Amino acid sequence: MKLRAFNIDTDFVIMKNWITDERTHMMWCAGQLPFPMTRPAFEDFLARISANGDRPYVAIPDDSDCPYGTVTSDEKPLGFFARSLNTETNESMLKFIVVDPEARGKGVARKMLRLAIADAFENDHADAVHLNVFSTNPRARKCYEKVGFTERETTAGPFTYKDESWGRHNMVIRRDDFQKMTIRKALCSDLPALRDLYLALEEDGVRYQPEHFVIGERTDEFFQSIFDSDTQDILVADIGGEAVGFVHVMIIPQKKVSCLKPQSVVYMQDLCVRQDMRNGGIGSKLVRAAKDYGKEKGVDFIRTQVFPGNVDGMRFYERNGFCEMMKTIECQRLD
Repeated sequence: MKLRAFNIDTDFVIMKNWITDERTHMMWCAGQLPFPMTRPAFEDFLARISANGDRPYVAIPDDSDCPYGTVTSDEKPLGFFARSLNTETNESMLKFIVVDPEARGKGVARKMLRLAIADAFENDHADAVHLNVFSTNPRARKCYEKVGFTERETTAGPFTYKDESWGRHNMVIRRDDFQKMTIRKALCSDLPALRDLYLALEEDGVRYQPEHFVIGERTDEFFQSIFDSDTQDILVADIGGEAVGFVHVMIIPQKKVSCLKPQSVVYMQDLCVRQDMRNGGIGSKLVRAAKDYGKEKGVDFIRTQVFPGNVDGMRFYERNGFCEMMKTIECQRLD
């Protein structure tokens, strides 16, 4: 995913249908737009918020959102938001956040928000990013909490919709807290998140090599065998107590063959970062942790395998110092 400036000519016709009922519309815009939206009204809205320093953006898919590393066919927006910077407080504010309903529940909103926050810290040099959410929108509030926002202030009843009085929560994330990540060994409490990550890996395996891969089950016994081992571990990337990525490392001695040097290797059996957390450096930090793990164990080098169709994966490993050393070939027919 990546961000670009909102284009009224190409984007409005898509996003105007994302909200289909008046109550949800009011939770989104707080009455600043009529329902249903029209282009003239939205153009006037953009002019008004732009005069206050708000810049509208859309989130669009990029190569990393395609399972085979192929280029997407278009730049159809997945989400919309506006952002402004208060120069007195040096805080950036996110407003009018909405995503395509077909993309909800897939981590799109969280990924868009993280990109928006990272951009605010990098390009606006903001000290913090904040937003408002109505008390009647617990789903959005939960999404913001998962990104790392915490409640700073609550205002009772600042907005009325028909016979309802809505409270407003101001939520903030500070630069020092954004993606404050630690790498640690996996715990039993990480198993639900790890199972989700392994499922994403197995789905990739089925796509890339259906000849060999199926969707399996990662049992408690599977994880316990790793936890109990002296030669393997699962290292997780922890943000806010949640495992958002992992690497499964194994110490493997070379075969005892006269023509091979007596070396040992730290083998990365599996590595995965949660979809909405990718492109933020977490994968590279997990690779670094795997290398450090190997150093502590006194191994000679690090190794992993990549599906030949995983072009983006190969680029990722090359950026982290890997290079192709040998190709595995096979024949599917024995006749």
